[in-house]
Amino acid sequence: MYCVKILYPRRPGSPFRFNLKHYFEIHIPLGLRLLRQHIDCSPARVECDVDCAPMDGSAQARYHLIASLYFADKDDAEGFKRLFAIPAAADQLKADWPNFTELAPEVIGAELMQFDPTSGRPISP
Repeated sequence: MYCVKILYPRRPGSPFRFNLKHYFEIHIPLGLRLLRQHIDCSPARVECDVDCAPMDGSAQARYHLIASLYFADKDDAEGFKRLFAIPAAADQLKADWPNFTELAPEVIGAELMQFDPTSGRPISP
C-alpha cells in the first residue's frame, strides 16, 4: 500500500483559521472527482488529521491539517502527482486553496510498512 500525504502548514503567528467546512465539503470531493476523471483512480481510503500538534505541548501545531490518501499500488499513488501536470485539474485545485488555507500545501509520498503491535515484527504485504 502507498500513501500520499498533503500537509497544510500554518504560518507562525498568523491568526488565519483553516476552513474545515470548505475543505471537507468542497475541496476533498473536487480533488477525488478530478483524480477519477483525469487519472482514472481513487484512493482506497482518505483520512484527515486536524490541528497536528507536538505531543509535548511545546509549540503551536505546525499544520492545520494533514490529509492521507491510501492507494493500493504505487502507480495509483503517483497518479496524484500526475494530476498536477494536467493544467485543467491543477488550476481548479490551486484556485480553491485560498478558500480554506493561507499557504500552498506540502506533498509527500511513501510506501507503507505495517508492524504487528504485539511482536513489533513487520507484517508481510
